[in-house]
Amino acid sequence: MQHTIERAGLGTVGPVLAATLAFARRAFRAYRHRREVEMLLTANDHMLADIGLSRADVVGALQVPMGDDPSLELIRARQERRRARIRTK
Repeated sequence: MQHTIERAGLGTVGPVLAATLAFARRAFRAYRHRREVEMLLTANDHMLADIGLSRADVVGALQVPMGDDPSLELIRARQERRRARIRTK
């Protein structure tokens, strides 16, 4: 198919389309993860602690810009908390 596009003089359509699709996938994933992180706000503090998070972690993760994935912020917060716990032992 790429050869057909190039012969038609549209050689940049393939890479542009691929980049557009990749962007759309990342945006959709970030949106879906934002909705899932928002659902964590319904959990009580004990439930959040069981998974290694605090309510402040969840609220902070939701402060990232709309196109960013807030779940990555939760992963970072949890890893920092684990490292801090290991250092104090």
